[in-house]
Amino acid sequence: MGETLELITVYQADDESAEENATSVCDALVEAGYTAVVVDDSDPEVPEGTFEVRVPADQAEAARAALAGDPSEDLDMVPLFEKGTELSDMEAMNIKALLEANGIQAVVIGAEMLPNLPCEIQVPRDQLEAAEAIVAEALKSAETAPQEDTTPQA
Repeated sequence: MGETLELITVYQADDESAEENATSVCDALVEAGYTAVVVDDSDPEVPEGTFEVRVPADQAEAARAALAGDPSEDLDMVPLFEKGTELSDMEAMNIKALLEANGIQAVVIGAEMLPNLPCEIQVPRDQLEAAEAIVAEALKSAETAPQEDTTPQA
């Protein structure tokens, strides 16, 4: 009869991005040579809404040490612009569309019911530099683009 492998939880998350973060952690451990699996709340031992990454007991200590530089921090959402930069709802949505067209996940934070209040755009920490470069390039292109004459012709 086959022996069941004891798996130890080395990572656990229960926030909005728990599944994505757990998958990233698991992928990083597998890439580093560990035997890791993601377990969700369909397992009776896992609390509802939680995702865990488990490894065999003999790998648990080394896997925890490997996670000391946890890659999920790279997925934390951070503001794209400095504090004090105010964007209208329309500007924020245009920038979000530009970033997503370039493969960067972006979230607009603001009061949808009050579009006259400023919005903030957040991107994953590990994509911040790329997002800043894309926006800078778009602004540079807009500044150098020829302006159309919009005066009415008689």
